[in-house]
Amino acid sequence: MSTGTTEYIAPEARDTVAAFRAAGATSHHLLSLEDARASYEQVCAANAVEVPGPVERDWLALGPRQVAVRRYRRPDTGRGGAAVVFIHGGGWVMGSVQTHDAVCAYLAHAARVTVFSVDYRLAPEHRYPAAENDCADVLEAVLVGAHSLGVDPRRVILAGDSAGGQIAANLARVPQAGSLAGLALVYPVTDLTASGASHREVAGFPLVTETVGWFIDQYLPAEADRASDAVSPGPAPVWGWHAPTFIATVHNDPLRSEGIAYAEALAEAGVLDTHIHYEGHHHGLLTNAGVIPTGRELLDEIAAFITRRTSKDNTR
Repeated sequence: MSTGTTEYIAPEARDTVAAFRAAGATSHHLLSLEDARASYEQVCAANAVEVPGPVERDWLALGPRQVAVRRYRRPDTGRGGAAVVFIHGGGWVMGSVQTHDAVCAYLAHAARVTVFSVDYRLAPEHRYPAAENDCADVLEAVLVGAHSLGVDPRRVILAGDSAGGQIAANLARVPQAGSLAGLALVYPVTDLTASGASHREVAGFPLVTETVGWFIDQYLPAEADRASDAVSPGPAPVWGWHAPTFIATVHNDPLRSEGIAYAEALAEAGVLDTHIHYEGHHHGLLTNAGVIPTGRELLDEIAAFITRRTSKDNTR
């Protein structure tokens, strides 16, 4: 794969990038917090993938903190099936269950699973570890209370994109996550020092290194050690109980270097199931799946991973 500095934009992504640049290439760190959140909600809604069939949605409150969770199920989903705990992206600062509503509904329909999308607390109002604590509560509630929720505790996948991928990767390293059937990460943040080569190479896209730095500044307390394995899963050891992992990376992304390095570490540890790198695409492919067909292909790859890892032959 090419990971050099020469800009290449896949033909199907060119209109999206051109529109962003024609509008002034204003990344979220250049907006007020309120405007950044509103802009992200609008873009995700406009570019959302079409869900291929009916999906039921309802709300739950899970864990000791009673974290709000939106649940997605096909009408024909029976009890005792597989489940996905999904952690949305947005730099820990933006995003919501609504920005990733179509993503979760698509996965619920395509993989025939129950998806629990976590409405975790956002920074800077709630800095680290508030978001991670909320997600940990929901994951534990699903694993421990699976039968009451109508799912199989041996067939639970943890998934997240971008900042949600960082939270998911952190939670997947703790011993109680040893019962997970799999981990699915889409262009995850894995190194909060933001020191990878791609941070110096990507410009003119919705996510640039200045935006990543702004996100991290909002999320972490000033005194936090950004290199600590408490917040940066990439440099940390991959423990023996780590779930088989799917990871997707994209080329025009400041997070590219750390995502590829993380995939290589997972492969060396023997827990990498799949790594797909999308040349010519930029961060946000998942939430642009309605306008960039490769985004829908990525969703289908994730659904296939979920189906494979939660099959009865793979349950542990």
